[in-house]
Amino acid sequence: MSDIEQIQEPDQSQMGMGAKLINILTAPSEVYAHIRERVGWPDWIFPVLIAVLLTGTAGIIRAPYNLNIARNAIEAQRDKFIQPDMATEQQQNLQQRFDAQEQKQETHLTPPQIYWRSYGRQIITIILSVLILAGLYYFAGDTILGGQSKYGKVLAVVALPQMVTAVQGLYQIVMTWILGQVDIPSSLAVVLGYDTASIFKFNQTQQALFTFLSHFDVFTIWRMILYIIGFSIVYKVSRGKASSVVLGFWALWIIITTVGTFLFAGIGG
Repeated sequence: MSDIEQIQEPDQSQMGMGAKLINILTAPSEVYAHIRERVGWPDWIFPVLIAVLLTGTAGIIRAPYNLNIARNAIEAQRDKFIQPDMATEQQQNLQQRFDAQEQKQETHLTPPQIYWRSYGRQIITIILSVLILAGLYYFAGDTILGGQSKYGKVLAVVALPQMVTAVQGLYQIVMTWILGQVDIPSSLAVVLGYDTASIFKFNQTQQALFTFLSHFDVFTIWRMILYIIGFSIVYKVSRGKASSVVLGFWALWIIITTVGTFLFAGIGG
């Protein structure tokens, strides 16, 4: 029996938005079975808003720790470029430039910059990623696999798992308070001992490896599982075919970001 045949059809009663937001984390097949029958704007909007709220708040709480990382990076650049045998005027010009960079970083902790950098960036990042990923899944489902669905339903497949992103934001808030640092255990990069505060000291290969390992994060993998379940249900295809689409795009993104980090690190070094 195929994966789709095993999924129970939703009963005639409506599943409330609150139930969807909770059940997407605990009973995703039931939620997606309802989405396959009916979808509406709350299925897109509410999980994204909750994710923005919690991840943005996490960004504000983590900002002072990120500032220290930025200061360390500027200091490393200062030590690298300002040499004792330089002309005095050249040293002063470089010193002024690095001082200006440090002052700019400090302004990021003051309103309204801190709110824009935390909430504004999350709004743009999450919304764009949801829209683009839904578009890719919709293209793959309708064109490559020859299935049939509506973009609104595929959009809900991607939007609802942003509740995992919200849980991630809450986890970051709590763990940052407890540990007093931005490196919290959730990805392979942190588990294997990579320190974000020292990333500016990494060589080209180490920076690329850090990027690669950072993709293997508990919350990212959780979202991928939900995408696979949702894709298989709304398109009525097997979990294997759904996995090929979801994991295929994920693998492509990992390759692009890892190679990009390696190349840019080489230019910067």
